[in-house]
Formats: sequence, structure tokens, C-alpha cells
Amino acid sequence: HSRINQSNKEQRRLRRLKERLANSPVIFIQGDTATGKSYSAAEVARQSGPVFVASLGPSTDERELVQRWVWKEGPGAGDRHMERLSQTLLQWAETQPVGDEYITLVLDE
Repeated sequence: HSRINQSNKEQRRLRRLKERLANSPVIFIQGDTATGKSYSAAEVARQSGPVFVASLGPSTDERELVQRWVWKEGPGAGDRHMERLSQTLLQWAETQPVGDEYITLVLDE
């Protein structure tokens, strides 16, 4: 019985978040630790289209969020070059929506 109630509670939370997204493109969710904020935000986003989740912390920097450069070996011996790797924020910004889907960015702190 408690498993059914938990499932219903989760579905109600997800439905309320979707309704709020229809009115505002930005939602701020706060609450106690381990209450399901990150899970709920990502789940709503997944149901609406492509989702990108960026985990933020005190030591998070631009290389982790936007882009970083890495050395790549070229076809010739000793041939190396730098290659840009898009990170979460840049991947989200470069993604084009299909139809009326949302391209959602979840910033999880």
C-alpha cells in the first residue's frame, strides 16, 4: 500500500512541476537534503524532451561547464593537436529543439 501511495505522490509532484514549467521557463527548487529535488527535476525534464544535467559544487569551474581543450593524436607520427570538447552548458546551448519539445538544463547544486 505504501508503494502505491509513494508512486501517486511522485506523479502529483511531477505533474505540478510540469504545470509550473508551462508558465515560467525557470523553476527554482529548494528543500532539505535527500527529499528528491534532483530526481524530480531531472524526471520532469526527461519527460519534456532532451535534458542536460550539470552538477555544481564549490570547486566547479568553466572547464567542467562550458568547454575544455584536450590533446589529440594526429594521423602522422608525433602529430598532435588541441581539440575542443563541449561540456554541459555548451552542449545544451547548441542543441536545436525538434517540434515543440523543450531543451532543458538542470543545474544541480
